[in-house]
Amino acid sequence: MNERTAAREVTRELARFVAQTPPGALPSRARANAVWTIADTFATAAAGASDPASETLRAALLPWAEPRLASVVGSDLRADPPSAALLNAAAAHALDYDSISFAVSGFVGSATIAALGALVESGVPATGREVVTAYCLGWEAAAAIARGVNPHHYAKGWHPTATLGRFAATLGCCRLLGLDAEATAMAIGLAVAESSGVKTMIGNMLNPYHVGTAARVGVVAARLAAEGFVANPEALEARQGFFNLYNGPGNYDAGRVLEGLGTRFDLVDPGPIVKVYPCCGLIHSGLDAVLDLRARHGISPAEVERVDVLVHEYVPGVMHVEVPETGYAAKFSIPYCIAAALRDGRCDLGTFATVDPGLVELGRKVRVLVHPELHGGDTFLAREFTEVRVTTPSGELSARVQRLANRGTGANLDPEDVAAKFADCLAHARLGLDATATWSRLAALDADAPFRCFDLLRPAGAT
Repeated sequence: MNERTAAREVTRELARFVAQTPPGALPSRARANAVWTIADTFATAAAGASDPASETLRAALLPWAEPRLASVVGSDLRADPPSAALLNAAAAHALDYDSISFAVSGFVGSATIAALGALVESGVPATGREVVTAYCLGWEAAAAIARGVNPHHYAKGWHPTATLGRFAATLGCCRLLGLDAEATAMAIGLAVAESSGVKTMIGNMLNPYHVGTAARVGVVAARLAAEGFVANPEALEARQGFFNLYNGPGNYDAGRVLEGLGTRFDLVDPGPIVKVYPCCGLIHSGLDAVLDLRARHGISPAEVERVDVLVHEYVPGVMHVEVPETGYAAKFSIPYCIAAALRDGRCDLGTFATVDPGLVELGRKVRVLVHPELHGGDTFLAREFTEVRVTTPSGELSARVQRLANRGTGANLDPEDVAAKFADCLAHARLGLDATATWSRLAALDADAPFRCFDLLRPAGAT
């Protein structure tokens, strides 16, 4: 297929990939990493279910949620499948602690597994192996689209978690429903029609809502396509399609979407990012750097005169909060996050329970600068790093951490870290669940046994 033909058939080729790829064509590493990110989503959903954003969404939507087929995480309630998908995905992202696709630079896993879980609970029979296959194909299809539109899509102001996460959830659901390539192409068109999400949500409740709507769209788009709903089978590449409207002519590469499709897997290279800090991922390399300096040099906050944090030019526009007023807003404050790592030697769920005045004060010593080497899209993601310089009376200490070298990223993904985070999240959730037993069941997900989904996270004793 030449480049011109490929540019005309992106939607259909993606649909064929999702509908026709045999389970055995997925690398074992992709499947294993998928299981870790699914387990991670369950953990963050349990922990995030008591967040005000989750509680507000439940209060607003559950009175309308009939028929009540699917479980709602963190409660003994049930909802219609689209609402359950939204609520569970939003809970998973409520603490900004769930897993990231590197190519998408967004949170596609939570939306995808929430949508798949809602389908299963609505009566779609599936084994764990079938769910993992669907999840992987949805994730990889969204990553393929991302390779064609990023970094311009991200830099322009779109929130890829919302705009691209819908494709992951939709295509995962299409695979689970057994749709053929033609129907799957129609579902892509439906997802394009619903695609939206801008980065003005940073630091407020729209952030988890975006993940929730991606999951809801996935369930609805796949079900409509299954019933014969018709959409444009060239919705991505058409003259007024997704690429041209969301990126603009000349700002995307349709050929890159299909390049390596089925042989290149985002879940393998570079692999998923399983967050080890419950805050915006753009500062995780900076946190690694500060914690490394603190451990190596025994830095005392009292002796710190200034901390310079040098980042990519895209970072300050996202992590824009200087003085946070809420614990959630603090997750998007570089000064606050860096101050926590510097003073406490950690950045965890307790860091953001409330706004700590001491961290706000220490954060006034933190300056956020754009590194002279980190301008433009070609230095974002794969070449990106954070450099931290701590000035004390004795001189300057500095450390630089590449984004691909973050803890929890790619080759640095440690199953023991994921398991420890899982236990911490379940303890935070206070659902009365045995973390070890629940973890063991999820770790064995990729098997021929019937899939158990978010009902695993119903409070102990709930029916």
